[in-house]
Amino acid sequence: MPIAQVNAFSIDNASTTEIDDALSVTELSNGDETGYRIGIHIAAPGLVITKDDALDQVARNRMSTVYFPGDKITMLPDSVIERFSLDEGGPRPALSIYVDIDADGNVQRESLQMRAELVSIAANLRLENIEHLVSEESLASVDMHYPFQKELAVLWRAAKHLHAGRQKKRVANGLRGEQLGVSDPNALARDFYFQIQEANQQDSKAQRVEIVPRQRGSILDTIVAEWMIFCDSASGQLLAEYGLPGLFRTQKGWGPLRTRMQTTPGPHEGLGLNYYAWCT
Repeated sequence: MPIAQVNAFSIDNASTTEIDDALSVTELSNGDETGYRIGIHIAAPGLVITKDDALDQVARNRMSTVYFPGDKITMLPDSVIERFSLDEGGPRPALSIYVDIDADGNVQRESLQMRAELVSIAANLRLENIEHLVSEESLASVDMHYPFQKELAVLWRAAKHLHAGRQKKRVANGLRGEQLGVSDPNALARDFYFQIQEANQQDSKAQRVEIVPRQRGSILDTIVAEWMIFCDSASGQLLAEYGLPGLFRTQKGWGPLRTRMQTTPGPHEGLGLNYYAWCT
C-alpha cells in the first residue's frame, strides 16, 4: 500500500497498549489563505483477515477485548497487535479518513476521502505527560512549546465547530444541547485509572491497586472525541453514498427501539448526526 505523507500522532493514557487511532494535520496553501488537511488514521488488522481463516476464528471465539483492573484479554493475539498497533515508528496499515478545513476551522465536507495506506507514527502522546500543558492560552501562545502544539491548536479550533454543529442538530431534534468542556470542576471524577503496582513488603508477590481519579472533558478529550465522532459520521456518509452495508448505530424517535444497530444508514439524533457508522 502507499505510504501516507503525514506526520501522525496518537493521544492515549499511559496504560493503553493497543493504539487504535492517530491524527495528523497537514498545512495546505491556497493563494493568500492557509487551510489544513486533517487525517484520522484507524488501525486496520482486518486488512489481513479473511473469512474463516485462523485469525478470524480466534477473533470470533473471543468476540471482544475484556478489560479488568491491571490487565486485559485481547480479542486478537499479541503477535497481531504488535504488527498493527499504531505505535511510534512504523509504517503500519491504517484506514484513513481525510478532510480539509479552512483557516477558521470550518470543515469542507466536499473534500472527504477514505483510503487504506501505510502510516508512520511520529509520536504516541500520553495524557499524563501533556494534558496539564494544553489549555486555550497555551495553544495560542508563542512562548509555550510542547509536542504538536500547533497541530493540537488546529484540531481544537475545528473540534469546537464540529461540536457546535452537532448541538444545533440535537436542539432541532428536541434535545438539550451539551456543554463543551468540564461542566463543573468540583464534580466527582468521571474517569479512573487502575494500576497494579508492586507493594514494598517482604512478600515479593504482594501487589497493591492504585486508583487515580480523572475529570473528563479536557481539551484533549474533546479533540479525540469530536474527531472520532466525525470519522464515524464521515465513514457512514461514504458507505451510504456508495450503497454499501455497514454497522450503523442509529437513534430516532422514542420507545424501546429508539437506539439500535442496523446494516443500513440512519440518523443518530442524540449525537446530532445524519449517519453514524461504527468504524473507529
